[in-house]
Amino acid sequence: MKRFLAFAATVGAMGLTLGFTATQAAATPGSTPGSALGVSTQASKPSGKNYTCSNQGGGPNHKVTCIGTVNGNNVTINVGDVTVLNNTNLTLLQNVLNDVTVQVATLDIDTQIKQIEAAVLTFYVSKLLIPITVDKIQVCVAVKCG
Repeated sequence: MKRFLAFAATVGAMGLTLGFTATQAAATPGSTPGSALGVSTQASKPSGKNYTCSNQGGGPNHKVTCIGTVNGNNVTINVGDVTVLNNTNLTLLQNVLNDVTVQVATLDIDTQIKQIEAAVLTFYVSKLLIPITVDKIQVCVAVKCG
């Protein structure tokens, strides 16, 4: 609970700086954020972008995995949720991660992990309207995981 409250304060600030709109977060026409797409759904990585996100597994074992870097350190983000994201939402998540990576680049690893978790939580809850909690998000920067 203490960890969640710490994120609540961060989430409010992060929501103002993430730079995406409700229109951008909307699913592709004819689908919803939770629509059952194939588990191989993966957003293409636009040139110059750092993160790649994809759906992994299915059913209760489904997770969204994003891989990128911060200051040359490998970053792996796993979001445990049964909702399969479509290509549009995976791309929007990648954009959120690219933006937050720039914002946290000069911070220590513990703070980077917390800020990345907060950005992912805000994206899921505020933009996708998927009610997840921070305990469903695992962020690893280099060899340290939050």
